[in-house]
This record gives sequence, C-alpha cells and structure tokens, in this order.
Amino acid sequence: MSAAARIADLLERAGVRRVFCVPGESYLPLLNELGARPSIQVVTNRHESSSSFMAEAYAKAGGGVGVCMASRAPGALNLAIGLHTALQDSTPVVALVGQVPTTVRDRHAFQEADLARALAPVVKWAGEAGRADRAVEYVARAFSVALSGRAGPTAVVLPEDVLHGEAGSAGPGSAGPDLPAVC
Repeated sequence: MSAAARIADLLERAGVRRVFCVPGESYLPLLNELGARPSIQVVTNRHESSSSFMAEAYAKAGGGVGVCMASRAPGALNLAIGLHTALQDSTPVVALVGQVPTTVRDRHAFQEADLARALAPVVKWAGEAGRADRAVEYVARAFSVALSGRAGPTAVVLPEDVLHGEAGSAGPGSAGPDLPAVC
C-alpha cells in the first residue's frame, strides 16, 4: 500500500471530513487517494492562503482539526499567513505540503526549499517524512502535536516519491498509529 493511501486512511480514521487546498502535482498521489474517499471532501481554492484560512476557520467552527494542503515552495509558503493565525489563536491545523522528490533534494530542483525549516516559525512542529514507511507516523504526530497542550498548527512535508512509495499495510485488525480524538 502506498504512503498516500495510508495517509488518506489515517485522515479518515481521524474523522477529517474536509481538506482545503490548491491542487498541485507534488502531492498528486494524496489528492488521488482523497478523491477516491467519499467521506472526505476536497475543497479547492484559488490561493493557498485561502486554504490555510479556511482550515483554521473550519477548526474554530467546531470541525475538528483543520487540514490544508499545498504544493512545494511557493504554495507551501503561501500557507504561512493562515498558519500564523492558527498559531496566534491556538487553533489545531495540520498542513500537508508537497515537496520535490528525495532523489533531487539539495540540487536546486524546481521550487525546492527547506519547507520544514521555512514553516517552523509559524507552527508548533514541522517535519519532513523522508521515507514512505515513516510518512504515516509523521502525519499522526502532526495531529497529536496540533491537539496537545495549547492547540496550534503543525506541518508535514511530503516528497512526491515518498507519497508514491510502498508504506506497507497496517494489517488486519490494526488501525495503524494511535491518533488523538480530533472531533
């Protein structure tokens, strides 16, 4: 099972009903998986700042953890203003951000940036899943941190090849990583 499919499963188990984004090629595997799940509505926006503000407002209105997604560098950095608002207002938001494939990292690939470091000042926690077998763990941690203590936003950077990569299966009878109650 791909990391994208496992992340979509985790979002379903977490009770996520809406995800706000500007569709982007760097996280297309995850978009495809979410599109195949009728329980999760993908709300497309014209600008990434709208996505982060909508996720923040959704969480404030009682929708659970707000989830927004953006493509690599420009898209991810456009999320920052809404994530900063979520940090200031203690609103639980999880940002899932696409990234260039790991095979071209540190080679000045198109729209490459150290996104976890760039977003770190406006979130409680930011990390990059560098391997498919750990991607779900990173997303589960993002939910846990977003809700723990003083609530706030988190960000997970997901390289395109990691989303395509084989993440295994949670196996029969296993729900995968523990998740906090989000709704």
